[in-house]
Amino acid sequence: MMAPRSNMVSVGAVLASVLVAGCNARDPSPHDAGTSRDGSAHPPGMRPSLPMDAAVSSGTDAAPPESSQTPVERGEYLVRHLSGCVECHSPRLPSGQFDESRLLSGVVNLDDLDPGDPQRGAIHARNLTPDARTGLGAWSDAEIKDAFQHGMARDGRVLHWSMPYFIYHEMTEPDADAVVAYLRSLPPVENAIPDRQPLPVELEEPYHLPHGIVPDSTLSPGHPDYGRTLRGKYLATGAGLCLFCHTARAADPGLPLDLERLLMGRREMLPVPLGTVVEDDDVPRIQTRNLTPHDTGLGAWSAGDVANAIRLGVSRDTLPVCDPMPSNFGGSLRGVREQDALDIGLYLTTLPPRDSGEIAACCSACHGPMADGDAGAVDADGGCL
Repeated sequence: MMAPRSNMVSVGAVLASVLVAGCNARDPSPHDAGTSRDGSAHPPGMRPSLPMDAAVSSGTDAAPPESSQTPVERGEYLVRHLSGCVECHSPRLPSGQFDESRLLSGVVNLDDLDPGDPQRGAIHARNLTPDARTGLGAWSDAEIKDAFQHGMARDGRVLHWSMPYFIYHEMTEPDADAVVAYLRSLPPVENAIPDRQPLPVELEEPYHLPHGIVPDSTLSPGHPDYGRTLRGKYLATGAGLCLFCHTARAADPGLPLDLERLLMGRREMLPVPLGTVVEDDDVPRIQTRNLTPHDTGLGAWSAGDVANAIRLGVSRDTLPVCDPMPSNFGGSLRGVREQDALDIGLYLTTLPPRDSGEIAACCSACHGPMADGDAGAVDADGGCL
């Protein structure tokens, strides 16, 4: 029997995102506020009525400096929001929302890397709670960090890169320690997760990105916003998963990313919430968007536009995003702080523009062509975020 698949991005955690118009996205939370033209916050529950073009200044809900947070508070923010661990490691209710009573207790059959063979390819998301028998209770701090930053399990096995440890490898030591502190603070949940099946391509050693390969902003070091682009780069490619979800897979099935096309989109994903187990193997796949400011990517988007897509799930034309972007109601990105989202946006919109070619609209993958023969309703820039 074929194992169910989930929207792992052939990832584990994710900050994956697919922005598209014309889909039945969930409404924004009444507690959310957006970023307006001048960088101020919209009243809770209200979407901006016009495209944002100047929302680069500090927002009204900008977070206190990380140094003012306790390690557990910082870790909670990373695990539940920015780094997206909760998306793939938490069971969901029938409504699609996280089961808070079993938060981070693991998911069986998160993905099947070899759907044609029932004896291999099924992988699972580990129980991250401190349960001594089925979770991380017996793991040391170093063993936990070896797993999510270096791809080495406690038993010496190499983790599959669906758990994007090679992204979290760039996480700062204080942030990595904060993740561990938060996981230690969780109530233990007993939930036995089976071992993964044999992989289609066995892994002999962990994968790591070549040093210095992630692109920098085009702003010069003397620019007043240069420091913000460095911070945005870290949030998008070291503590968060924009790089993973918006880079196509390598042609080599044993490698996670096409290093020639970083942040240029075209990663194939399922149009369902991250971590959702999918029984139907015929669900169409969609491609993520080019995040560089080329006309085939973000184009004229501002940092504020990107921030609103991340936090509210609306495009620069206020049209809704579709799954698997976890910024719909209840998604992890809803809790990303405005200043963090703005800094990510500033980094992305000042990258060197790179042509990724036309990427098909996501709506048509699920809803088919419209009656007039068009590919489906899309936002003004087309394609997916």
